Amino acid sequence: MKLDYVGRLREQRAAEMSMVGEPATMERARLAREQLDTYDHAIATGRPLPDFFFAHLVSNPRKRSLRSFRYDGSMCTAAMKLDYVRRLRAVESSVGLPAIDRHFNTLEQHIQKLLLSIQKFIVEGGLRNLNQWALISRRNLDVADCAEAAALSTSLPRAVGRRAVAKKSVAPGSC
Repeated sequence: MKLDYVGRLREQRAAEMSMVGEPATMERARLAREQLDTYDHAIATGRPLPDFFFAHLVSNPRKRSLRSFRYDGSMCTAAMKLDYVRRLRAVESSVGLPAIDRHFNTLEQHIQKLLLSIQKFIVEGGLRNLNQWALISRRNLDVADCAEAAALSTSLPRAVGRRAVAKKSVAPGSC
């Protein structure tokens, strides 16, 4: 039971990672991961790094509006691209995935401790019940022994009864 529960938690962990924490932060991390995958693939294959949209944008100093931005390919240098990759990696690590992972492991340990304490409680309850049954059984055996001894002493002739019960004499009022 415990292993099934912990196993299900581990399986759901990957699927639920996007649901943990603030949704905007997780969406930002997902986008950063996608872009990093693109950059890593370009670096691994030896191709030039791709340009992303805001690396192309250069503002017109005369106008201060969004319409003043125009594309200028010469402004997107390799150093800017590498700086952008560095910032993406910082975004990915700042999301707190290691902290979430530690938190999940802590929760998993608490669940295991809880399951173990429940099992301990059940076992201790069973042990108490067994001890009570053993005590009741001992009393019943003592009563049966007394009844058997009393039956032997009254039903057998005195001469045979004394020899048969001499080793186990029953004092009056002991049963």
